[in-house]
Amino acid sequence: MEYAVSLFWIGIELLSLYFLSRSFLVEYTGRKKSFLFFTLCWIVVFTVNILKIPVLEQYGFLRKLLSLGSCALVLFFCFRPKWYENLLLVSLFFFILAAIDTAMVFGASFALGLSVSELVWKKWLYVMVVTVGKCLILLLFFLIEQHRNRQTLQSVPGKSILRMTVFPVASVLMLYFIYENYKTQEDLSASTVVFTMVLVVANAAVLVTLRNMERNARTEQELALLHQSMALQRDNIHSLEQSYRAQRSATHEYNHQLQTLSELLEREEIPAAKAYLSELQKKQSERIFAVNTHHPVVDVVLNEKYRIAEEKGIDVHFRVNDLSSLALPTDALVVLLSNLLDNAIEACEKVSGERRIDCSLLLEECLYLSVRNSSLPVTFRKEGIATTKTPASEHGFGLPAIRRILKEWNAETAMQYQDGCFSFVAEIPVSC
Repeated sequence: MEYAVSLFWIGIELLSLYFLSRSFLVEYTGRKKSFLFFTLCWIVVFTVNILKIPVLEQYGFLRKLLSLGSCALVLFFCFRPKWYENLLLVSLFFFILAAIDTAMVFGASFALGLSVSELVWKKWLYVMVVTVGKCLILLLFFLIEQHRNRQTLQSVPGKSILRMTVFPVASVLMLYFIYENYKTQEDLSASTVVFTMVLVVANAAVLVTLRNMERNARTEQELALLHQSMALQRDNIHSLEQSYRAQRSATHEYNHQLQTLSELLEREEIPAAKAYLSELQKKQSERIFAVNTHHPVVDVVLNEKYRIAEEKGIDVHFRVNDLSSLALPTDALVVLLSNLLDNAIEACEKVSGERRIDCSLLLEECLYLSVRNSSLPVTFRKEGIATTKTPASEHGFGLPAIRRILKEWNAETAMQYQDGCFSFVAEIPVSC
């Protein structure tokens, strides 16, 4: 039984190390290979702790060094950290492990009104206290991993962590009141030991369930973003197709116009040729794009949004320069610019007074992006601005999508509302 308990404790410790490592290091192997390496480490550490070798019996610290080396080795195979990262992480892990184990034993003895020796003498009570402590360590590193690697778009980390800690905290309080009855008895009953183990398993099941629920919610949000991106791409392709057809039609008309002008000049009908040329220039000025950045995708998006805004009676002003050397993914550019300008147009539609949008897109040492628009008052939150559309679960992905793209590009962003105007500014590092 002693070996089984030791094997169980070592397994929990290594799982805790795995979560801690995932919080700060990049995993280079797949989950299956990591599981294999950690299983081998589990066997090695267990073997080191049960071996009855005289030198290990005489120098107990050698067992710790061998265990530490085994953990450092498994991290090297699974995560490939630098040597000082490896040493720091494993040392930190063992320090936290020892600190919480000690705190649990002394804390439990104090809470139950027992001395440490009395607690250790009650074998099963001691085993359960240490097991609960190791499960709390696992929970701690699990929550750290959840927080560090959080990818959700609109969830609040604090609320998520609170949900995950409610049941474990309640379980610890429940165990305290149960163990309180055994401080005057020789040891725990078999039913209490079984109940404790079932409670540990129930906590693990609750955490896995909550994690899966959050992962499903994240997947649904990502699917919503994907559908939105596809819709924007379809709109962009439709605009490109219209522009292409218009260009072909204009080219066809241009050939006829040149032929007509040539015939007028051959007949030396100079006044008629001048009048015809003037009419052509007037028509051509009506076809000129409102924005010309020399970047076809950006031009299509900006001109399409300009057209939509003009139809809604919104005054739009663009400030751009040559973006032909802009090397950013076009699909993300479409989502970014479309969402920003759609949000600006929607905000202007709700305003009864002056409705104006000022957009700057300038490429210099970095890409400077600014959108300033008329808006009703807005309230900022930590995760952004809440959507006013209904149902809320099907909307509100525009700003999170913008922030996600800019975060991937390591951009600096700022939002502000002042005097009836909302401003969004971003500086995006680019390689031209």
